[in-house]
Amino acid sequence: MKSNKKQLKLAAQIEGRVRSLTDLGERSVRRPDALEAAVALIEKEFQSSGYETQRQTYETEGVACSNVEAFLPGFRMDRPHLLVGAHYTIAGS
Repeated sequence: MKSNKKQLKLAAQIEGRVRSLTDLGERSVRRPDALEAAVALIEKEFQSSGYETQRQTYETEGVACSNVEAFLPGFRMDRPHLLVGAHYTIAGS
């Protein structure tokens, strides 16, 4: 039963984070303010979980866009690691 409560708590936390992104609406070069807000939110979430973050910023259609990298403190490329990727942009309704 204890495990089920933990799973429900985690599910609620994940849902809250997804809703925060969803509330921003369209996140694309057509709405650079929402795009930047999404990046800031993602960075904040990683940092509050103890990760160090850095941006890989590039320009598309005259708009600054960023990939967010998150690393655990002490991360080293020469040691085994896991890479996870996801898109945070969405266009249209």
